[in-house]
Amino acid sequence: GKRSVAALAAVILVIGCVLGGTLAYLVSKPAAKTNVFTVGKVEADLTETDRQYHIVPGSNIEKDPKAVVKAGSEACYLFVQINEENWPTGKMTLSGKALEGVQAGFDTACEEGWCYKADSIEELAEAIACPALVKTIEEYNADCAEGVDNFMGKPASFMNAIEQGPFYALEFQPSGWTSMGGVKTNDRLQSIDRTGAAVPNLFVAGADNGSTISTPYCDYEGTSLMTAYNCGRLAGMWMSEDIDAEAE
Repeated sequence: GKRSVAALAAVILVIGCVLGGTLAYLVSKPAAKTNVFTVGKVEADLTETDRQYHIVPGSNIEKDPKAVVKAGSEACYLFVQINEENWPTGKMTLSGKALEGVQAGFDTACEEGWCYKADSIEELAEAIACPALVKTIEEYNADCAEGVDNFMGKPASFMNAIEQGPFYALEFQPSGWTSMGGVKTNDRLQSIDRTGAAVPNLFVAGADNGSTISTPYCDYEGTSLMTAYNCGRLAGMWMSEDIDAEAE
């Protein structure tokens, strides 16, 4: 009997120790820890094969960039993300947007006499007294099938064969807002070379400056004038400073 009582007491003691220890562990508050974040020196270079690019809106350009951590940098992991996006102007401005009132516009133009409509290219050529139109369309459609515009150099992404009528010819005077993608400059509007060095005595202002006005296209009035006025004023100011510095 005494042995049974002693054994039972021992079991109860063990259970009490386990439960008490677990409860103490769960309710106890650990000592506060301070995380220390140190910033090391990490420098990286982004380079690519030296080549000349013929940049045309809508065209794809093959590039081979390479990112390398410079010697002397702290040990680190370098992650590089390359996003491939095709950004021809048409996709920026018209992608997913339905054109409204097109047919009504053509009908009104035909009624007013400055648009001609025909069921075939031959009929349209005769209506506008332009027999060369037939051969021009044939050559253009052949270029579309080939994917190369041999006449105007238009990117293949903008080429669509003219095959399904009715066909329209309009009298109008073509015009544009402004050009995009001019000469690269630094923050003093000085033209820079491929290494980023300033070209002496060459400043670029207005729409010819590819660093102040570029894609995406700003489709509200006054953008080009604003850039031209401000860049012209700043370029004149910095040119004056350079002239004064040379005179000293």
